[in-house]
Amino acid sequence: MRSFRELERNFLIINNPKYAKLTGTTHEANSVLCYGYIDNSAGLTYQVVAPTLYIDGDYSVVDTITVISLKIRAGSISTEEIIPVKNQSLFKQFSQIVNNINEFYYTDTERKKCRCIEELDQFRHPEFPDDVQVMFSQNGFRPEGIWVRTQRVLGKKGKFIILSGCMLNTPHANFGLKAGDTVSFATGVVDDNGTRLCFALLK
Repeated sequence: MRSFRELERNFLIINNPKYAKLTGTTHEANSVLCYGYIDNSAGLTYQVVAPTLYIDGDYSVVDTITVISLKIRAGSISTEEIIPVKNQSLFKQFSQIVNNINEFYYTDTERKKCRCIEELDQFRHPEFPDDVQVMFSQNGFRPEGIWVRTQRVLGKKGKFIILSGCMLNTPHANFGLKAGDTVSFATGVVDDNGTRLCFALLK
C-alpha cells in the first residue's frame, strides 16, 4: 500500500478508463491525471485535472476539463490503479487548481504539523491520514482502540510526542469521554525492542 506522503500535493495518474469517461472528453483516453490532497473530513482525495492516454508507462494529456469538478476519494480505488507522476512543469500548467486546493485545504498550520509526524504513520488510517488509532487503557477496563482526528501538536515530554485531537467514536467502556470530545494523547517508544505505542492521556 502506498503512503499518503507519495501522493499528497503531488500529481498522479489513475489508470482506469471509467474516470476518463466521466470527464466528458471526446478524445481517446483511458486514464486521468489528478492532484492529490487531504480533505480533513473526507480523507485522501484526488482532484482530476485532465483526461489522459496512458500507454506503456507513458502518458499524454488529451483534453482539458472546463465544466465539471471531479474528485476521487482514495477509498474508492485500488492502489494498483495509481501511478505517481514526477513532472514539475505540471505545477505551473495546473497552477490555478493547485493554488485553489492549497488555499482551501492547507490553511490549518497545526494540522499540517500533525501530518509531518512520521512516528504516527503506523497508527494512521490509510485513507484518512489525519485519523490515528489511539489506545485507551485504564485500570478495570479492557483497552480499546479509538479513532482520533489529529488537531494540534502540544509538544514533547521526554521521548514522547504529545498531541490533541477529536474522538471519532465512543469507547464501549466508561472512560468519561465520548465521540466529539477532545483528548490528549502521546506516541513514543516504550521498550528496548523499539515498540511504539499511541495512547490516550487519561485523567
